[in-house]
Amino acid sequence: MSYETDFDSAFSILLGKAVGAITQTSVPAPGDTSGSPANVATSRVVDVALLLGSSGSPLATTDAAFLRLGLGGTATVVSWSLAGLVSAVSTAGSVTLDVGFGSSMSSINSITGTGPPRLSSQFERTDVTPTGWTTLLIPDQRWLYVRPSFVDGVLQMVGLTLRVVVA
Repeated sequence: MSYETDFDSAFSILLGKAVGAITQTSVPAPGDTSGSPANVATSRVVDVALLLGSSGSPLATTDAAFLRLGLGGTATVVSWSLAGLVSAVSTAGSVTLDVGFGSSMSSINSITGTGPPRLSSQFERTDVTPTGWTTLLIPDQRWLYVRPSFVDGVLQMVGLTLRVVVA
């Protein structure tokens, strides 16, 4: 028996054991109130990553990152992760980020309220549940905008990842 045949057999056995082991989460499709199985959409988890700053100079409150979300449904922010770098090396520092969204760049509104993503003399924070945010729902086809509201002058780059569930 050749290596390829052994691999194919092992993969088929593994795949057969995995069938039915993972259950999907279903939610009603947007605007559906019937609860009918024909009108059910499956939610999915998406990580939205934004990078601020550049290697070589300290992060400033004038730096910003933005992108147009087009996820095919309303995104609910379930957690955030944040890390800081200096010369591409993980470094402890302090930064506070403001996150907002809007239908156009001129209509961006902050959603972080009293609990913005923040590092306080830390290398990183991961899987933090947003608390104090004014909303966790981001409608489809919106601009997402992130900017530092406080920087300590140490960090050159920060990476923010928003984990969202899209329904």
